[in-house]
Amino acid sequence: KSYKILTEGQLEFVKKKAAQLDTSDGRQFYKVYPLHLYNMLDNVKASTALLTIALISFVSYDTNRLEFNNGTVVKNHHIVKITRHTKRFVSEAMRELVDNQILAKVTVGTSYEYYGNPFLFLIGDKVNKSTCDMFRGYE
Repeated sequence: KSYKILTEGQLEFVKKKAAQLDTSDGRQFYKVYPLHLYNMLDNVKASTALLTIALISFVSYDTNRLEFNNGTVVKNHHIVKITRHTKRFVSEAMRELVDNQILAKVTVGTSYEYYGNPFLFLIGDKVNKSTCDMFRGYE
C-alpha cells in the first residue's frame, strides 16, 4: 500500500499504523469495562461470575440481546446445554445476574429475552437507547 505523506503528523500516523498488529485474526471481540464488571461480579457467586463470561460471547450488536449468530434468542435451556450446568443452577444464576443488573430479563409476549448491561460490556461501540434505558439507575 502506498501513502502520500504531506505533513510530519501524517508520517507519525503512518508509522503508528505500520507498527500495529491486528490480533483479532478476524474473530469478533467485545468491549468490556473491567472495573465496573469486576465490581458487579463481586456481588454474585463465583460460579455465576464464570457464567457471565461465557454469556458475553452471545451479546448482539446494537441491542446487547443474548442471541446466537442466526438471531435465535438465548434461553435458559440453551444455557443448560452450552454450559452443562443443571437447570436449577442456570435459573438461579440468571436470576442473580438480573438482580445485580448485569443482565435484564424482558418479557416479550409469553416468552422472555435477556439483555447484557451495555455499561459493563458490549460488542461494537454503540448500543440501542432502549437497551440503555433497561439499566437506568445503574451505578
